[in-house]
Amino acid sequence: MLKIHVGGSENLAEIAGMSTFGRLISPIEIADMIFFCAENAVINGSVIHANLGQVER
Repeated sequence: MLKIHVGGSENLAEIAGMSTFGRLISPIEIADMIFFCAENAVINGSVIHANLGQVER
């Protein structure tokens, strides 16, 4: 989905470099985060940033 949004795979490396881990988050990591949120009602209404620690440039 991101390839379509940013206009091709050549921009993915640049975007991946904007995270503290130097990579994009994987679909399984997103699924795990969603599952965690669904299991823990105490975080209802919280904003969860699933971006591996974005670095502002």
